[in-house]
Amino acid sequence: NYGSTVGLDILGKIFRLGIAVLLKNGFTVAIADTDLPQEINDKCKETVYNSERRVAQLIEQFDKKELEALPGLSMEATLEVKIMEVLNRCRQRVGEIISESNLEENSTLVMALSGAKGSYLNVSMIAACVGQQALRGKRIELGYRGRTLSMFTKGELSPKARGFIKRGYKEGLTPEEYFMHAMTG
Repeated sequence: NYGSTVGLDILGKIFRLGIAVLLKNGFTVAIADTDLPQEINDKCKETVYNSERRVAQLIEQFDKKELEALPGLSMEATLEVKIMEVLNRCRQRVGEIISESNLEENSTLVMALSGAKGSYLNVSMIAACVGQQALRGKRIELGYRGRTLSMFTKGELSPKARGFIKRGYKEGLTPEEYFMHAMTG
């Protein structure tokens, strides 16, 4: 019983020491913590661009009936699975690019790295790319007379028309991106 009391006393003192250090030095985060160096920002934008190009290629293959269906799935379902895969990989890759950037002095990244709060995925959504919005595990489906919003053409399969948000929160969302994000929220 004595050993557990001593152990709790030591933990209490360590905790109070940690609070004292934080009160003296502080640990703050600022909106500037989500600023990315131009080189990292360019890599992120290139990743998004390449993903959008890959999706355009998949849609073109689908239109030409050259897309090979996955076992047990229709051509349409296969296209959706492959598009989701490409766009989810895009957001994941953007997070990896940010995590490889070695910005150790950045308080927001320190929190993500330590596991205290958030992750690189959260930082990447703020700084670079929110990514594909999923509703019931799928891309946003065509509901308004064969389209997601009245501004898109009927049957449009592009990432933008089906809920892909290529900007980060810091850059700002377009009205249609905001609507898509609100749908899934």
